[in-house]
Amino acid sequence: MDLPVDRYSFPLDWKIDSIDKIAEFNRGISWRKIEEADSNEGILVISIPNIQEGKIDFDSKYNHYISKKVPETKRLYKGDIVFVGSSGSIHNVGRNALVISLPEDEIAFASFTFKAHKIDKQVDNNFLYYLLNSSMSPFDRFCKRAADGKFNFQLRDYESKLRVPMPPLPEQRRIAAVLSLVQKAIEEQKRLIELTTELKKTLMHKLFTEGTRGEPQKQTEIGSIPESWKVVEIGAIADIKGGKRLPKGDKLVAKDTGYPYIRVTDFSEFSVDTHAIQFVPETVQKLISRYIIKTKDVFISIAGSIGISGMIPEHLDGANLTENAARLIYKDPKIICPRYLMYWLASDYCQNEIKAQTVKNAQPKLALARIKLLKMVLPPLQEQMNIVNTIDIAGKTSENARAKKNQFQDLFRTLLHQLMTAEIRVNDLDLSEFDIDTEGLPEAV
Repeated sequence: MDLPVDRYSFPLDWKIDSIDKIAEFNRGISWRKIEEADSNEGILVISIPNIQEGKIDFDSKYNHYISKKVPETKRLYKGDIVFVGSSGSIHNVGRNALVISLPEDEIAFASFTFKAHKIDKQVDNNFLYYLLNSSMSPFDRFCKRAADGKFNFQLRDYESKLRVPMPPLPEQRRIAAVLSLVQKAIEEQKRLIELTTELKKTLMHKLFTEGTRGEPQKQTEIGSIPESWKVVEIGAIADIKGGKRLPKGDKLVAKDTGYPYIRVTDFSEFSVDTHAIQFVPETVQKLISRYIIKTKDVFISIAGSIGISGMIPEHLDGANLTENAARLIYKDPKIICPRYLMYWLASDYCQNEIKAQTVKNAQPKLALARIKLLKMVLPPLQEQMNIVNTIDIAGKTSENARAKKNQFQDLFRTLLHQLMTAEIRVNDLDLSEFDIDTEGLPEAV
């Protein structure tokens, strides 16, 4: 089998090892309905929903508890790596988390997950974790599609065939330490984003109920607002247009064709994350060219993660918009400021109304006609701009943190690949230009 490890030349002091010589792999436990138990009586079993963004959520609403005896091979221990072993998306198979600590002495892991437990003393556990998250471990190559459409990981095939590069132990430790530092920097920016987002949410609530001028209040159908403000339906101030699905059989491409296609997964806080933007093939563009979004239009997701609002950056002006989103085109610039509309869509009141208007089928969706009926508070134009400016200023810290997080994530992906392939050696790295604290990093090897 052609493997990633065969495509690179490695230093003479690196070994190429079979993965089953480095770690022991085991599938999780299964149980019958009669063996389920209450949380205060049974043993906690971690399943696929507990594995979230490189961490294990031990307090998930999806927790399972069982009363049966759990063999040692079906238990989790500190240092184990637990993986998703089955998913409707092939890209989800292999998603994993390193067990840093355990809230209880005995915790099991469920079928359709599997774990890796290091057995080679000349392997650093943190290095193994990063190695298995690199291109050296292509989980998608070891999947088979079942009759139900899910992709199932072929663990025994993976164990018997995968070979990976192994630097000497001191170099492993330094590689793992460097990658850990970058991950720590990413987590710090994530925490800052969460904090500033919460503060901005509180500020928005205050501005949408009190304004900036200290006006006397009046009672309306949606609560107390300043006397000079109105309550209107969004359809009165904006036209609502849907996006467009690609024609059947056509696919997006990573190559920049000049015709970007914005999906819900590309939406970020009030804007678009351009890191993973895909493009419409030139042959398809004419068929969907009427479904473009301009920089002054406001978008809102209407399927999947419903209710995400924003405006696209200028360099994406005229991009194609997914059918899972709608664009709101303001009717009169003397009446409405687009950014005010964008922020209002994210307000607590509007988000609650969006939930109420969403049709809860197997695939929940917010109909375009229901967007028109959403209520909003409408201050005079100058007051709208005052509110927007205040929110924009408060959002600068969050934007800066988001930009830094993206920078660190790009750095992590690049370093993960380059260090695991020996394209760059860990001793040659200089992290000072990335504003990363290197205190505690092991000495060069």
